[in-house]
Amino acid sequence: MEDRRKHIRITYFTEVQWGVAGAKYEGKISDISAGGAYVDSIMPCPERTIITLKFKLPEGQELSLQAVVKNSTPGMGMGVEFINLRDIEKELLSNFVKEYS
Repeated sequence: MEDRRKHIRITYFTEVQWGVAGAKYEGKISDISAGGAYVDSIMPCPERTIITLKFKLPEGQELSLQAVVKNSTPGMGMGVEFINLRDIEKELLSNFVKEYS
């Protein structure tokens, strides 16, 4: 199967808080790229849902990013694509992935 990803993806385990429509949840990021991440969660959001993710990079930088759910598997998790990134957020993510890949 062809990999359609635009960005290099790396394994990265970190806690994440995510929210939608005023509700807040917790999960774990298991991989990440400059363009998105996979969030392990037993109750993922449906595809096309816009969520906010809050997590830290290894150097301690805290990020709060908007994302859209691209795929969702109940009991497993969801793949998300980051949206509306500011330039500094793009740079932080890109540099992080380059450094750890």
